[in-house]
Amino acid sequence: MKCYAEDCIYNAGKECVSDLIRISPERNDAYCDTYLSEGGVKPKIFRHDAEFGGEWRTPQVLCTASRCVYNKAFRCCAKDLRIEAPQGSNICACGTYRSK
Repeated sequence: MKCYAEDCIYNAGKECVSDLIRISPERNDAYCDTYLSEGGVKPKIFRHDAEFGGEWRTPQVLCTASRCVYNKAFRCCAKDLRIEAPQGSNICACGTYRSK
C-alpha cells in the first residue's frame, strides 16, 4: 500500500498509519475517505507506532465503491493499494480503482 498524500496526518513515509482506510465512490472514480490534511483532529484509530514497540501491520481497507473490480464484500482485494495526492482539493483518488 502506497499513499502519495504527503500532507495527510496518517502518512508516514508513504505508508498509512491508520488502522482503517475507507474508500468511497465518487462518480466514476473512488477516493480515500480517511484522508485528513495536517491540522485536522486525529481520531484514535492508529496502528501502534513501531518506535513504541508496537507492530506494523497492513491496515484494513473498507471499500464502498461497489463498481470496483477489487471490491469483494466491502473489502479491497487488490494486491497493492495506491492513494494519490490531492490535486487542488481535499480528495485523494484511489489509484487502484478499476470499474467493472
